[in-house]
Amino acid sequence: MKAQNFELLTTITLLKGSLEQLGRKGSELKIEELEGVGEMAREVADLRNQVVKLSEQKDIIAARCNFAEEQQHQQQQQQQYQQQYQQQFQQSPKGYGHNGIVNSPPYGGGGGGEGENSIATLEHQSLRQDYVELETEHEDLLALLAQQEIEKGVLRAALEEGCGANAAEQAMLEAEQITSSRFGAYIRI
Repeated sequence: MKAQNFELLTTITLLKGSLEQLGRKGSELKIEELEGVGEMAREVADLRNQVVKLSEQKDIIAARCNFAEEQQHQQQQQQQYQQQYQQQFQQSPKGYGHNGIVNSPPYGGGGGGEGENSIATLEHQSLRQDYVELETEHEDLLALLAQQEIEKGVLRAALEEGCGANAAEQAMLEAEQITSSRFGAYIRI
């Protein structure tokens, strides 16, 4: 009977030791997961801020492109009008109109339009290239943000599995608090 009690006591002691060791490992895992989730939340917030800034820049460049296109269109219309006027002027006798007044082209008499048009075209092309580059960077950041969200979900599932749903929820709340204090806001997805 003493031998059985001793064996039982030894087994209980070993089980307690294993339980304590598992508890320490769970706490260590929880701390590591909390740090990982907090860091990931900071990265996600940074990415969101970058996406917002890039969206604003994209809108500005798009507006500039539209403005440059409108200027180019206006210059083309002006050139067409001047060409038509020159043709009419050349067809009238000695450069005089119907009422005897010397014809002169509108918009300051022409000349120099081609140089201005090529500058506008180059400016438009540059703005268009900036827009395409910004849009590509914007799409890359959105993909990176999606990747971070997937990683966050996988880490949360691992934390729930390893330490339980309460530990995972606590980690998410802590990440939200850290993000809010550092960046002023936390966006739930």
